[in-house]
Amino acid sequence: MSKSGALELLRDCRRLFLRGFELKVNIGIHDFEKNDAQRMLFDVDIYIALAVSTPRSDAIDEVVDYDFIRRKIVQRVARGPHPPPGNPV
Repeated sequence: MSKSGALELLRDCRRLFLRGFELKVNIGIHDFEKNDAQRMLFDVDIYIALAVSTPRSDAIDEVVDYDFIRRKIVQRVARGPHPPPGNPV
């Protein structure tokens, strides 16, 4: 897809972003890396269609829940470095 085509798709989207989300993660190939969790910072951008993310009233249950971004990162990190085939996230 061209850059202009991608930008056109994003035109009707709301951008959610998370910056500097920190987790301690067991990564690496050396024993000292595997045994001591290392600090990792995550920066994430997500685009959600305005049609499904625009509130119709001033109700808390219509507000986009940013915590799901953190939960998904934590869930993915907990699965380890090699996700099952066919399930990349």
